[in-house]
Amino acid sequence: MSRRKIAVGLLLGLVACGSVEETKPDGGRMVGTGGSSAGGGAGAGGRGGAGGSVGGDSGGGAGGMSGTTGAAGSAGTTGAAGAAGTTGVAGAAGTTGSAGAGGRGGTTGTAGAGGTTGAAGTTGVAGAGGRGGTTGTAGAGGTGGGPATYAVSGTVQGAPAGTAVMASSTTTGATCSGNSCQVPMGGSVVLTAPTVPNYYFQGWGGGTSCQSTNASFTVSSVTGNVSCVAIYQVTYLVVVSATGATGTTITPTSPTPGATCAVGSCRVPFGGTIAATAPTVTNWYFNGWSGSVSTTNPQATIPSVMADGTMVANYINSRQEPCRNQPPANGTTTSTPNVTTTYTTAGGWSTPAICPFSCAASFCSTGTACVDAYVDRISWTTGVASKWYGGDDRMTIGPRSVGTGQSVTPATVTTLDRFAFNFQGGFTSSTTGLYGVMPIMLALQVRNAAGTVLQSSTVTLPADFPGGWVYWTIPTTSLTAGTQYIFTSYMLNALTNGVNSGSLGDANAGFSAGEGYNATTTTRDPNVWTDWSTHPWDFQFRLQSRNPSCNSGGG
Repeated sequence: MSRRKIAVGLLLGLVACGSVEETKPDGGRMVGTGGSSAGGGAGAGGRGGAGGSVGGDSGGGAGGMSGTTGAAGSAGTTGAAGAAGTTGVAGAAGTTGSAGAGGRGGTTGTAGAGGTTGAAGTTGVAGAGGRGGTTGTAGAGGTGGGPATYAVSGTVQGAPAGTAVMASSTTTGATCSGNSCQVPMGGSVVLTAPTVPNYYFQGWGGGTSCQSTNASFTVSSVTGNVSCVAIYQVTYLVVVSATGATGTTITPTSPTPGATCAVGSCRVPFGGTIAATAPTVTNWYFNGWSGSVSTTNPQATIPSVMADGTMVANYINSRQEPCRNQPPANGTTTSTPNVTTTYTTAGGWSTPAICPFSCAASFCSTGTACVDAYVDRISWTTGVASKWYGGDDRMTIGPRSVGTGQSVTPATVTTLDRFAFNFQGGFTSSTTGLYGVMPIMLALQVRNAAGTVLQSSTVTLPADFPGGWVYWTIPTTSLTAGTQYIFTSYMLNALTNGVNSGSLGDANAGFSAGEGYNATTTTRDPNVWTDWSTHPWDFQFRLQSRNPSCNSGGG
């Protein structure tokens, strides 16, 4: 056999054994093994998940299992392209088929409609070598679908029924209604919490995409459903005012988020805190807080506001206090009522007044003390000499009546309200040394220089009068300056009573503005001017007027 024949024979043998590679129309290769020239039929393509495979490749549907490669056949006709379907979920990978016998490439299957992307099929086991099998028909494509959208909404917590969030979006393809929007992936939504009277918007909650304290905020780059909550707190009004000190205003404060304060009030969220300070007001005393808080501290706090309330700062500048039960000398407390005290910034509270009191006889009240109701205008209290005054029951001398007088010439106009003589002791009997049993009545006349009686007065003393000053009250009389007035006194009924005392006087006659007088009668009272004559002594006397320091009406 010649070398040419040998070469041709080898070439034919290689072709017959399938050792020559053949390129597939889609760029893939089918590799046969040394089988017969009649290849096995094309292996059936594995089922796609939702879409078929093209020429053995997975289509848009779920990937089918790879068919076993058939014997090589004639080239398959390219299938028509299927309509695009909805991307299917990836199909499970098909099991690799056994290698088919080598043969010609199979006809390309018709493209399936685009299905939903299936899960990848399991790779088939390689078929036995042979001719390329006919490409399997592509699986039918799944139903087509649009891009994904998500719901973004807002709800309300803590506000009254009917309170609603508003949702809006400028994202293309977004649809909004009321408190919710449906937006494509990556879109944004603006949620707006409304203003609610007497409620405080605290902020947004509901998730990491909902963290904001702004009433209107944007949920951006949406990748899933979002539900946000607008959180509200009820608020309460606390009114702050002042009483007493007209025109005083107070501005309270609050550290609570959401609180709003102004002159005279604060609106505070439930459980919040409010504080106020009572200012110092000239000549007004801060008397404590009342209303929803009670304290005498000028700084007041309501630590947890649970309802509407008030804070009232009370000011006073007078008040009632118990009187001081401290009667003055010569006085006696008559009652113990409360009395009014007053307040000044400089001096504080005034001292409570002394309780009402009355003064002893011959004393009058200045409001705080008992003083002599009369004051001396002209007086002479010098001397220890004593002249007989009154009756005389001695058989050898009496009966008789002896009186005492004293003249006075005022240097200035003088008001006369009372006049007094001083007596050494009580009125007693000269024979027994005992007091009498009848009251002692003493008369006084005020005379001019001619002896004419201008005023007269009588005083009654007890029988056991111990002695001392005896005062005659006289209707108020104005004594003319430089004019002489003579005061004469005697005991009424001295002739029958018989008791006597002694008029104290100055034997040295030291009083330069007048002189002493004496009268002695045995048949009647010495009430006639001719009964009187001058005496070498001056007698102790007091010419008085009412004390101008005294309140009218006494103690």
